[in-house]
Amino acid sequence: MSIQSMLRSFACVGVVVLLAGCSKQESAGPVVELNLPPKPDLHAKQIPEKYDDGTLTVTGVVKNAAQLNNNQVKVRGKVVKIETCAVGEVCTGEAAVTLTDDDPKSTRTLAVMDPSEGLYHDLAKEFQVGALVTVEGKLSTWSPTGRTINMDGILLLDKPKAPECAEGPEGDECRKAAETAKAAEAARSK
Repeated sequence: MSIQSMLRSFACVGVVVLLAGCSKQESAGPVVELNLPPKPDLHAKQIPEKYDDGTLTVTGVVKNAAQLNNNQVKVRGKVVKIETCAVGEVCTGEAAVTLTDDDPKSTRTLAVMDPSEGLYHDLAKEFQVGALVTVEGKLSTWSPTGRTINMDGILLLDKPKAPECAEGPEGDECRKAAETAKAAEAARSK
């Protein structure tokens, strides 16, 4: 077989393949119409860093944790978890409340601890899961005991202020309670 005859054979086969591929044939079944939902918005909703009143969001605290470290902050968030530890229990962590932004797509969280009550503080008395709360305190990366480290920040609640007691005998009970609380705090810090 010569090269010319081989080329003619390939050319004939090529023409047949082209004609077969380009022929207009009717489809073999009914036309199916698709009923799809509208395209979703793939742009994530931005959670602001601050509310209109200047209170920070959890996202705002976490994004700016390095700049806010060791500073007083006021943050608003939704309580998603409360961890407590009873006296005598073996605890895996410290008593803490976990906050997130009040947005279903929010993924950032912030741990809130109360250093005035120590490791065994029952935060469930003060917070409820699902509640929207505003808390103030000092942002830190270490818990007061050093057992918890979080580079996104840990909010250490402010120590409760000593009550102002009335002068004279009517303030005796108040002063006695304040002295007891002060002595308990001193005993805990030893």
